[in-house]
Amino acid sequence: MYLTDTQRIYLLPPSAMGTPVDGAQRIEATHNGETSLFEAWVIANDTILSVTLFGSMGATIGEVSYTSDSLFFSSRLMDTEKIKPQYIIADFQLCFYETEKVREVIEASNLEFEETTQGDESQRVISSGGKKIITIERNKQGIHLTNHLRGYEYRIHPENVGK
Repeated sequence: MYLTDTQRIYLLPPSAMGTPVDGAQRIEATHNGETSLFEAWVIANDTILSVTLFGSMGATIGEVSYTSDSLFFSSRLMDTEKIKPQYIIADFQLCFYETEKVREVIEASNLEFEETTQGDESQRVISSGGKKIITIERNKQGIHLTNHLRGYEYRIHPENVGK
């Protein structure tokens, strides 16, 4: 999948997750000035990354899952032709996966990766030629991913951020 228009990265295997996640999250996604709110259940461990999105009434909106040998995405409400599951998985990996594993996949694509940590807060910046592509900020309240190149952002409010 392409992180920029010309620079491709590869998805990391589920085993690169590090600290497992199994719980509810609230996700605010903003694109083109429109914000969508979702409840999600995320299971991420050394064998699977699975995200199930729910609407405000509890109905399943969509599901994406990734294992070492499969990638699956379904939704009755989202355009699965336009929303590619590998991009959803990549964003999750950039936010949650182990620093050195993320650094390796980013730098292998001739992109720059920098992570800074101060107390309970951290920031990951992915750049190309010094120009920011993605910024990920983590603190006790959650995770904020901004894709500067593609013009969207996520705010993820998990139960146990920063563990």
